[in-house]
Amino acid sequence: MSFYQKFVPFVLIFAFLLSGCWDRKELNEISLSMGVGIDPAKGANVLLTVETVVPSNIKTQSQTGSAKGAPYINFSSQGETVFHAIRRIISYTSRKVFYGYNQVIIINEDLVKEYTLKQILDFFVRDPELRERNWVLITPYKASDILNTNNPLEMLPAKAIADEVKANIFNSETIANDLLHVYELIYSRGIDIAVPVVKKDKKNHPFISGSAAFKGGRFAGYLSETESRGVLWVLGKVRSGIVVVPWIGENPKTRLSIEIVSVSSKIKPYFKDGKPAIDIKILQTANLGASRVPLDLEKPGTLGKIADLEEKAIKQEIETALKAAKKYHADVFGFGNHFYINFPEEWKAMENKWRDEIFPNLPVNIEVECKINQVGLTLK
Repeated sequence: MSFYQKFVPFVLIFAFLLSGCWDRKELNEISLSMGVGIDPAKGANVLLTVETVVPSNIKTQSQTGSAKGAPYINFSSQGETVFHAIRRIISYTSRKVFYGYNQVIIINEDLVKEYTLKQILDFFVRDPELRERNWVLITPYKASDILNTNNPLEMLPAKAIADEVKANIFNSETIANDLLHVYELIYSRGIDIAVPVVKKDKKNHPFISGSAAFKGGRFAGYLSETESRGVLWVLGKVRSGIVVVPWIGENPKTRLSIEIVSVSSKIKPYFKDGKPAIDIKILQTANLGASRVPLDLEKPGTLGKIADLEEKAIKQEIETALKAAKKYHADVFGFGNHFYINFPEEWKAMENKWRDEIFPNLPVNIEVECKINQVGLTLK
């Protein structure tokens, strides 16, 4: 018998013994996390809240009768760091928490005024168990309270919030970034971060409300839904949504609803008289969705007038967003990154004074071109 004939059986035996999920955990041995909230605590500590699923209390639509209790339970613990607080959670759960299904990381506003996003999120990036597609959100409320809200269509608060972020992406009313993209932006030059803001109403329902802008990783201020879309126009990330324009003056009774179909943008950095400046060109295709006034769309110039009104509205949204971002000294448009890429030598001299000196006074020329694609089944 040759050496290989003697060796092969041992290889097969070891392969069999080593196969399978040797480190698997049964469901009755772990707690499944759906959402994490982080608040400041006394001293330099943090308060970590984890929303965990109670499988026996989750009922499908086909089931009848009343549930035994809430389909989730929140556990909180304090620690000197996020990692420290996460390890201490096990003292309350009696089970190891599994974060592979976690969907949202909600951070209190006060915490990101004291620490950078990088410092707060460091554990979540290092831990291989947590997916990088978690949505990162900021709240002016206690993050622990947001994880105790309720939604009429969802049993789990974290799932409801994650779904609302996705829905708002298509409304183009928030600047959504998940954990992966937040960290990409942290290590990018000449661009600041923006993430969705989550609040709650009087009925304790969670809702997404614009975006939070950061300056160098620290919270700088809030952007409204309109300001958030102004940023998205520039970034070319407007997915969909409605632009409402007045047909006659500013009379609210004569407004038209324009449906956004497609958007592209081009940012051109350059120097004029030795000073940096930016040109922005937005190309947009839209449909006429609804009108409060009779229109004669067969009349020459009517569609052109509608396009002109929309161009004006889009330009105003961008200008409003620019004003807010410059006030916060937060370059959420990434203009600095365009200079870094196109003018690397000049950027070296500008980088340290970009946010506080150059960006707030940066000349920005905006050009918007709109095309009305469809008007529906009526020309009146």
